[in-house]
Amino acid sequence: MIMPIRDARCESCGTKPPRFLQEHELIELMDKNRIGTDASMATHVKNIVDRNYVVLCDETGTPLRPPRPPVPGQRPKPRQIGRYLVPTPLGVGLLDLFRKGDDRGIKMNFSDDHNSPALLSQPTIRAQMENEVAQIASSALDKNSVVMQNLAWFEARYNELEASLSRTRINEFSKSLIPTGTSLRYWKSIEAFESAPPQQLGKKNSQRQRVKSKKQSNKTRSSKYGYKKKGRLANRVPAKKTIKK
Repeated sequence: MIMPIRDARCESCGTKPPRFLQEHELIELMDKNRIGTDASMATHVKNIVDRNYVVLCDETGTPLRPPRPPVPGQRPKPRQIGRYLVPTPLGVGLLDLFRKGDDRGIKMNFSDDHNSPALLSQPTIRAQMENEVAQIASSALDKNSVVMQNLAWFEARYNELEASLSRTRINEFSKSLIPTGTSLRYWKSIEAFESAPPQQLGKKNSQRQRVKSKKQSNKTRSSKYGYKKKGRLANRVPAKKTIKK
């Protein structure tokens, strides 16, 4: 049986970036990688937000508003859905300092090298520290020796990272620090968020719009026909016409 073709059209589409992690999804990954405890996971998330490494946004890419009580007589703002962790230019630039090589050709990618500065941004270091804390609690390791060993390791990684920072890399990092609002507009331009629904006027606002338009219409008519107001009443006075002789 031959099916007739009723319509044909061509649509141009493009791939979209994966959506950002939500707060609860990050906590699930932290639990999976053994980063933090049930009491400290929320603190870790709060730290990266307070340090401006990420910004909390809703599904449309709008930063979350702080909770405030409703104001009487003021129209409530639309409800924000989702708690997405969007990386800021500061957070992305800091990770690039760990990942990229320096001007001397030293490549610093993610690896299993125990002495690589790139490990500072990997979750394995935090998981290792949590494991050592558990062993200290079970008296399997000595607290002072673990603290001194970790401090020495972090100091060595910091010194290696500082030595690799040239003037060129520092300038590239400073140029990448654009405002967070500009970064969010870029993510919206490539459709990384859901499109915002059209705002609908409430009942009070629609009445105000009708009253305002009615006043503007009356004002136009009064200027056209030459109204003269006396108190609260308005008497219609025909406009005078000048006749040229």
